[in-house]
Amino acid sequence: MIIILLIVGLFSPVKPEKCFTENKSCKLDSYNLIEVFSDIPNISECVEICKDTSECKYFTYHDDEMVPSHYQKCYLFRSCNTMNDFPKAYTGLYTELCTCSLAVEPQDGDLVKSLYAENEMLCQLACQENTACEMYTFYEPDAECQLLQGVSSFGKSPLQGFNTGPKHCKSENGICTFSLLDNNNSHAMLLESKESVIVRSGMFDCTVNISMVLVGKGGDHYSGNYEGGGGSGYVNTTVTPVYPSSSLNVLFNQDGSVTISTNGLVLLETMAGDSGTITQGGDGYSGGSFGYEIDGGMNGGNADCTQCGKGQGI
Repeated sequence: MIIILLIVGLFSPVKPEKCFTENKSCKLDSYNLIEVFSDIPNISECVEICKDTSECKYFTYHDDEMVPSHYQKCYLFRSCNTMNDFPKAYTGLYTELCTCSLAVEPQDGDLVKSLYAENEMLCQLACQENTACEMYTFYEPDAECQLLQGVSSFGKSPLQGFNTGPKHCKSENGICTFSLLDNNNSHAMLLESKESVIVRSGMFDCTVNISMVLVGKGGDHYSGNYEGGGGSGYVNTTVTPVYPSSSLNVLFNQDGSVTISTNGLVLLETMAGDSGTITQGGDGYSGGSFGYEIDGGMNGGNADCTQCGKGQGI
């Protein structure tokens, strides 16, 4: 007698999930909470704690200083069936099978290929298999996947279900390959104080190199028998790595100085230009003039007289 055992497996594609979701917290229940850690400085450390904790599949990281009861706390979960709205909370899952896109639309770049994809994860896999692809967009209602290269600027997505993501969600050298500021672009120019500029990325095993340029207020002009022109505001620059979800606080101070800080740590500061006086022009990025027919310095240089202000020379 021959017995034939027929085993039928029912396979369906893995449901794609985001590596993490912004402004959402996982709802606690009687089973899912593993542990809560305090004073965790960034989301990357929260992810590493989840990685090293048995049973941890989901996490929620809180980064809102206005909610001190939750600020910098890392919640580890076995499961996360329900998420609630929570400002500056980031809920994610620790797995290789996740997407890290943002709800933004490329404003430039070249189309490599347009194709059908059943879900976003398959769209990302198509990008990974195409050597020319650097980034993808996926519009869920139409199941349309576009593979792109050379993208450098973004705008907020006007369509529900339209996302843009990088080729890989894991960094190769610790630097995020897909990151934006909270204006959905890669740069911002501020002319007044702002409590927080959020560094956004769907990736979290990496840092974002932020290039900062600060310009202080120009010095005041002295008006009298002699005229000392104010120096232009001092310029200071740096490139510093910050973690995704970090808040950059930009403060234009009353004395004309400018500072950028995160979590109470000053990253960069600069001063106002010196004011002109009765005896000389003010120093600054470019030196201030002195007298009626002397021009101030240009492009970081000195003004052209012995009593004129000095420039930074940069």
